[in-house]
Amino acid sequence: MNMELQKSVPVCDSQPTPTVQTYQSGATPRKQRLWITDMCVMENVNKLVITTTSREMFFYDMSTKTYSVQFLLFELEYVPLCMTYWYNKSDPGGRSFLIFGDDSGCLHLFNFLQPNKGLFESPTKKQEGYLKINMKELADHSQKVHHTLCMGGAVHSDWVRKVVYIPETDYILSCSSSSDESMVLQDRVKKKKNYIYKVRKV
Repeated sequence: MNMELQKSVPVCDSQPTPTVQTYQSGATPRKQRLWITDMCVMENVNKLVITTTSREMFFYDMSTKTYSVQFLLFELEYVPLCMTYWYNKSDPGGRSFLIFGDDSGCLHLFNFLQPNKGLFESPTKKQEGYLKINMKELADHSQKVHHTLCMGGAVHSDWVRKVVYIPETDYILSCSSSSDESMVLQDRVKKKKNYIYKVRKV
């Protein structure tokens, strides 16, 4: 299959390849590259979500020819590594789920209540550029989105490598490199039994 680049999208407005300076006391500052960890498309609302090692989630608007950042969710507690998105294709304006796993072994679920009417609350004061939302203040957007920490804490004892939502059974499937919780199948609403699969490393 032949592939051609159709469009390139900068992750950061200021520089195509974002960097950050890190240093210890008395040491020479050095630049450290930030990496994109995953991306997914929110097809029903024309959004592209990108996560980075800077503990941020960029929400791009895909409804125009030039993709631009519309929302930035920052200061996540840990680095988001993998994502999955689901919406009901027979009711695209109904609730939808954005689920991501991080490098602490946790799974987070964003329940967007009416995504076609907005993912987050509009700012009370006019802001320049895109809307920046601190993860610690996400509760201020509870009319639009609910955040849930799956199983109340770490699901895996290692990085979450993959997460999948199974709408037919309302289960969340995730996997990691851990031998103790290699794969976990959990009920989203916490009413049914959860299953933990162990795979020993050779």
